[in-house]
Amino acid sequence: MSKKLIWWLIVAAIGIPSLCLCGGAIYIGEVLPTSTPDPLALTSTPRPTRTTSPTRTTFPTRTPRPTRTATPDVGDRYTALVLCQELVSDRLKSPSSAIFAKGSESVMIESAPGVWTVSSWVDSQNGFGAMLRTSWTCKIEYEGKDRWQPLALDFE
Repeated sequence: MSKKLIWWLIVAAIGIPSLCLCGGAIYIGEVLPTSTPDPLALTSTPRPTRTTSPTRTTFPTRTPRPTRTATPDVGDRYTALVLCQELVSDRLKSPSSAIFAKGSESVMIESAPGVWTVSSWVDSQNGFGAMLRTSWTCKIEYEGKDRWQPLALDFE
């Protein structure tokens, strides 16, 4: 028997906190005898055995994804709103004083594919410096590739 094994057996038999030189490492603490032949084993429970997997794995069938259809290039409502606001701003006496309605307060309708009708209001100064609220309606057409054509602009 080797000296290390004899030392471990003595320490294990005493069962008091002690020093153990097992497997080239030093362990400090109480060494308890175990039922496994390995003195460094933490538990005596056996390892689970690996089960064999079936030879053929079945996967759930997948539903094919629907194909994407191209959406027509008709512009969007918020671009139409901003461009109409620029048109209105060009016609004001004092464009720097303009306060436009929020987008949620404006009505933007696509009356035909690519043709937007926008109705809203603007507060701006008149020639005397007084703030006035003016309602307006703008009709603008999207021609494609970021090109827009104004069709009508009416102040009420």
